Amino acid sequence: MKHGVPLFCLLFTLLGAACEPWNLEPRTFPDCTAPTARIGTTTNLLTVKFELLNLTGTADGILWNFGDGTTSTVFGINHTYPRPGTYPVTARVTNICGDELLLTATVTVNQATLPLVTTLTPTEFTATSARVGVTVNSLGNDVISAYGVLLSATQAVPTLANTNPPTYPGSGQPTANTPNTLTARGLQRGRTYYVRGYATNSAGTGYGEVKSFVL
Repeated sequence: MKHGVPLFCLLFTLLGAACEPWNLEPRTFPDCTAPTARIGTTTNLLTVKFELLNLTGTADGILWNFGDGTTSTVFGINHTYPRPGTYPVTARVTNICGDELLLTATVTVNQATLPLVTTLTPTEFTATSARVGVTVNSLGNDVISAYGVLLSATQAVPTLANTNPPTYPGSGQPTANTPNTLTARGLQRGRTYYVRGYATNSAGTGYGEVKSFVL
């Protein structure tokens, strides 16, 4: 905007030199608020969705470091890790005013899926026993921590939660698609029994269908 004649212009005029008034453009300065947030993650096998939750303030840029040697400048992003493991994650949030927020988190990823299980049809009935079993069809890309057969005379859908401890736990590591059978003893004639196979890995417990029989 136009101003009055500066003092040095008056001096220039007295010395016989020309001096033009200045036209100065107005300057604007950014208005920022320091950002706050936390890292949100949603995990699906080796892929993790990263985002900023409860973001407040001014955030103009971000630098993710996923802990596996890769980075990104996208605010919300899906990142796939090369292998199972636990990774330290940082997010550096900045704005044009120079404010900076450093967030940290830890994510654990694996390739495990629920085991696939088949309950074997009970056979070889006697007055007090029956032959029951389970086949673990798929280990779910992971180590099986427990497997076996649940048998109940009171629960029509046996689970580890309502049949605890497990009635007939297996031992060792099962071989995929190999039947594991055992004899259930101490049964009572005339009662209905519900049988269900199960297997557990780090992703959870997979169950077979329920089979029932009456001695």
